Amino acid sequence: MSEISLETLALAKKYTDESGGGGGTGGDKVSQKTLNAAKEYADGKDAENLNAAKSYADDQDTTNLASAKSYADQKDATNLQSAKTYADQKDATNLSSAKTYADQKDATNLESAKSYADTQDAATLEAAKDYTDNATLNSYIVSEGTEGTITIGTGWSDTDPHTITVTAQDYTITSKTMVSILPHAGTIIKMREDGVQTMYITNNNGTLTAYAIGNKPTAEMTVPVLYTEVE
Repeated sequence: MSEISLETLALAKKYTDESGGGGGTGGDKVSQKTLNAAKEYADGKDAENLNAAKSYADDQDTTNLASAKSYADQKDATNLQSAKTYADQKDATNLSSAKTYADQKDATNLESAKSYADTQDAATLEAAKDYTDNATLNSYIVSEGTEGTITIGTGWSDTDPHTITVTAQDYTITSKTMVSILPHAGTIIKMREDGVQTMYITNNNGTLTAYAIGNKPTAEMTVPVLYTEVE
């Protein structure tokens, strides 16, 4: 069938409207053949378009519905299974990991705590031994103690713990004299400013040595002390 122009279809419609389907007059008159051709073309196009549209819609509907269903099923199955697997794996992994982590931390912490305690114990005992020097742990105090002061100079050794020899000007030191630095605000502030962690004095057969752990004092300082005789 030959292609009918839109102009011919418009004329056919106008002719049909004016003549009631029997033909019209004037320049716009078209033949019955043209009307039949136009009708046939219109019917053909309509049928073709309707069929094509229906076929397209059916194909699309079937394809899309099937595809959508398949997609939904697959996604659902995949996601549910994946989620379950993921949850199972994560649960197993996390529980196992948490248990391992807890076990390791427990073992590590216990071992670390034990090692730290042992080290600290040894260090404390060693520090106590250094501090008491010649006085044994079984020594006992035979005097209530005498307060005094000791001036500490600036000739500290460079290695930590830093040491310096000191002299008591207000007390006669014997091999049994224990010298304890007393807490004092000025001393504490000065130590903190210089980064001195702690400071103490030992007695080695009458020779007094001051110890500074961390940094050493940067200036001469006079510290309050307590002299105590031990047996």
